[in-house]
Amino acid sequence: MSRQSLLDLLTPLERRTLEQEIAAYYSVVAEEEVSESRVQSEDEFAMMRRRSAVRLLNEAALGLICAVAGLFFWAYFSSRFLA
Repeated sequence: MSRQSLLDLLTPLERRTLEQEIAAYYSVVAEEEVSESRVQSEDEFAMMRRRSAVRLLNEAALGLICAVAGLFFWAYFSSRFLA
């Protein structure tokens, strides 16, 4: 039996009820897919924020190291040239 012949056996009320149940099922499935993609995008966003925070800390640490090294070189050469 084909699908269309099975649908023809249903009364209009049964057919409408079946169509509503199918539509409700697919809307729930679509909603779950959207919520899963939202969770994935939130996870990706959190990961990007973490990476940018780590990158910022790395740049700050490198800047601090360069500043301290610059101060030592300045102190060394200034004491050498002034002495």
